[in-house]
Amino acid sequence: MAAFGKFIDAASTAINRATDRVQDKVLEKFDAKKQPKLTSSELLGKLEQDLATEMTQCELGDKLGLVLSQYGQTHMDIGVAERNLITDVQKSLLVTVKHYLDTVWPSINTQRRNLEFARLDFDSAKQKKEACTSEDKIRPLTAAFEAAQLKFNEQIAAARATTSQLKNVEETLREDLKAMAAAQMRYFNACQEQLRQLTSKLESAGLGA
Repeated sequence: MAAFGKFIDAASTAINRATDRVQDKVLEKFDAKKQPKLTSSELLGKLEQDLATEMTQCELGDKLGLVLSQYGQTHMDIGVAERNLITDVQKSLLVTVKHYLDTVWPSINTQRRNLEFARLDFDSAKQKKEACTSEDKIRPLTAAFEAAQLKFNEQIAAARATTSQLKNVEETLREDLKAMAAAQMRYFNACQEQLRQLTSKLESAGLGA
């Protein structure tokens, strides 16, 4: 039984370490503090506008500079929509995932381990009680068995209560994924609208060709 207990501890430690690695990767990927100051679209727009400024200083580059300036502004606007998408994802999905990794999973893992230890104690007390043939020893063994049984039942209830949190996490994740899909739709619509406006401006200025 002691060897099995050590196995449970070792397995639990390995699972916790794996969970920590997953958590680190998630936080590294989505942590707002580690997001770049400019999104890729904002950076592209800034570079285009900087290049447009340089080109307009040359008479032959006026037309191309205007085109680049228009494109740069469009990419900057798309970058704002891109940043809003990132913010929406962080507000919902990341918060839920982080709560699961930081709170729910460690609690479930602890209750699962405690339940296994309680079961082992209960089985041991039961075996000792059933194997006892002495009336002098049966009373303390019965008391130990009843105490182990009570603890085991209490641990079952605690494990069930903790595991029930998974349902809440699942429901929250479902809503977060729906919200993320809506945020992506807003982002793509914003991109489409910005490019439509850009095309209209270029055609009005005779720069559509």
